[in-house]
Amino acid sequence: MGMGLIRLSIASHRPFLRHAIEHAAVADLNARLVTSFETHREALQDSNENTDLLVADATRTDGLYAAVAHARHRGTRVVVLSGAIGDYVVHRAFAAGATGVVCEDDAWTEWLEAMRVVAKGGVYQSPACAAAKAKAAFANTLTPQEHRVLELCAKGKSDEGVGAELGISSVTAEGHRTNVMRKLRVADAAALLTYCIAAGVVAAVEVDFRTRVRRSARGPRKRG
Repeated sequence: MGMGLIRLSIASHRPFLRHAIEHAAVADLNARLVTSFETHREALQDSNENTDLLVADATRTDGLYAAVAHARHRGTRVVVLSGAIGDYVVHRAFAAGATGVVCEDDAWTEWLEAMRVVAKGGVYQSPACAAAKAKAAFANTLTPQEHRVLELCAKGKSDEGVGAELGISSVTAEGHRTNVMRKLRVADAAALLTYCIAAGVVAAVEVDFRTRVRRSARGPRKRG
């Protein structure tokens, strides 16, 4: 027995990916695109309750987990497409309410199977994601506030910046950061950033981009 019409929404900053997912889902899953978002924050503002399935691109994570939780609250099932699979991304995606996670490097058949299974009410994770999730025990040791501090630190925020973002003092922010580093068994900020990249908390390309922006803001280096 075939599936009924799947009302689909897609959230991705990459136009080619949105078009590819739409084309494949329409052709193979009897889907119809309801809404297309360029950012997760746009998806977070969506009030349309006539969506069965949201496919969220996790190669950028700003607003991702909140958008997933928002969609699940509205009764929309969610598949998260992760870039370089990291145990942190997989853990947070499922914790936020996603019921399917696939890796960008997985075959299209894997993507389609995830959308099919999740749209029917099931849970799906590709073998790559299953392996990553199995290594995610560390994430269970962090409190929700520590998760947020970790993400902000990975994005280059100082203790003052973390405090301003979360509405806490810089001293409290420093205490959270210290606890995170102790739980993750990293010795300094460089090791923490390396861990975040490896675990998928932040993409290496995002780190490189922010570094270049900061250097550009300082102006060219003086040559002696």
